[in-house]
Amino acid sequence: MSNPGGFRGFADFASPSFAATSGSTTSAATLAAARAAKQKQQEKNDERGNSSINPGGRGSKTRSNIRPSPIYTGSDARLIVLFRKIGQKRDPATKSRALEDLVSAVFPSKDEIYQTKEKGETDGNATANIVEFSRPEKIASLCHLVFLHETKLGYDNNASVRSGSYKALAAAKYHVPKAWNGLFLVEKDSDNCDATEGPQPRLATASTTVGMAWGASKGDPAGEVARSALAFVNEVIAAERENGREESPSDSKMKETISGNETIPPGEGVHKAVLQYSKSILRCKRASSLQEVINPVATPTILSGAVSGNSIGGEKAHGKSKKNKQSSESSTSTSEAEREEMEERYERVVLSVLCGLGWMVSCRPEVSDTTETYASIQSFRYSENHFFPEASSIVRLMQSSRGSFRREAFALVGKLCQFARSVVLSDHAGDTSPESQNDNMLPLGTLIPSVLSAERDPTIFASLMEMILTYIAVFQGNGNDPWKYLDPSLFTKSLSKTVRR
Repeated sequence: MSNPGGFRGFADFASPSFAATSGSTTSAATLAAARAAKQKQQEKNDERGNSSINPGGRGSKTRSNIRPSPIYTGSDARLIVLFRKIGQKRDPATKSRALEDLVSAVFPSKDEIYQTKEKGETDGNATANIVEFSRPEKIASLCHLVFLHETKLGYDNNASVRSGSYKALAAAKYHVPKAWNGLFLVEKDSDNCDATEGPQPRLATASTTVGMAWGASKGDPAGEVARSALAFVNEVIAAERENGREESPSDSKMKETISGNETIPPGEGVHKAVLQYSKSILRCKRASSLQEVINPVATPTILSGAVSGNSIGGEKAHGKSKKNKQSSESSTSTSEAEREEMEERYERVVLSVLCGLGWMVSCRPEVSDTTETYASIQSFRYSENHFFPEASSIVRLMQSSRGSFRREAFALVGKLCQFARSVVLSDHAGDTSPESQNDNMLPLGTLIPSVLSAERDPTIFASLMEMILTYIAVFQGNGNDPWKYLDPSLFTKSLSKTVRR
């Protein structure tokens, strides 16, 4: 039967074209028109790549709202499976392969894209092996990957997992550069304006990742992790320079100070991200406290597995069955394995932070024309909190029962004497009273004799003596008398006792 009106059923009635052409004012037509408008807007956002970023145009007072995401907010089924393997699986090999698949599928390099196309042409189908993900999916992947890195992957005890995570983060820069910069670079905050200087900078939303990468690039025991982390740090520093960080007056002096190594002086964003991260890590007194810093939302105790296992067994074990005994033994062994993993992670992370902090003060030393010293450095202008780690944290590591901590802490203090003298020198450097010392001042005048007399490991003695000689040389360079702050009789007594021992 012919239909002169051209209406062929509900499919036409609910289609966007019907709402646009028929002039109908029904609710169904209105809904279809709204869907069509939403689809067009989505297509525009896909083209611009800003669907997950607030562009903050001229006059806008909001920052980019892109930030690490605890869940994958995309809808691609393949990526959902990949992130389940990366974030939930315990097998390091599975996580490493999933990270490699994520890079090759979502953030491939130009060479990988060319090789994939070439392989497709050889197989007779040029597009069979190429899967193009939309920009919003890539942004959602990056945001979730950063969260996983800051809470799991960057602290994984397997070197391949840590290395693969840094490689993925670096590869994402060339696919979603605006989102990448929004996560890792300092931004101007229009909500916090200065009357003369305008919007003030504030740390990036993923500054923790930058601080982690700097420490890993200098102190991670695995060479592949150090290289991957260094590649990521170099990308961040290059992005800082590309986005308008002009060379400061002290940069030339920094380059002269660190001549002979390949480290490029980082910008203010990387600098303070490293100091902030170092401060938070060095506050951790034990492995369990580090776990709370890594993931404050989920903070299970070390023995949580054993406790839960015993409680479940208690409900069923009135007969003391053999099965319950095996379950209890299994839970106990699991807790011991977790404790060993936490201790291994704690030692590696703290040593990396100590090494990275020493390199940072070497790359950005205090110079005569700087107005801000490490003893008074603050988190930009929007906060009054000091960024440099507290002296109590460094003193605790200098007196730690772990020889590796003491050795690296002595090396750090030696670099502080050379490049951050405000931390070790003041008018009251030998006075440890609260009135004369702030949280960032190291009381080396009274600390050196005590650590010298307490040190019994001959392998650490060289690092300790190098620190002491550097401290004394600082006074000679300033024309001051070191024995004004360091008791000569007490120092001589401690030194002779150590040498005899």
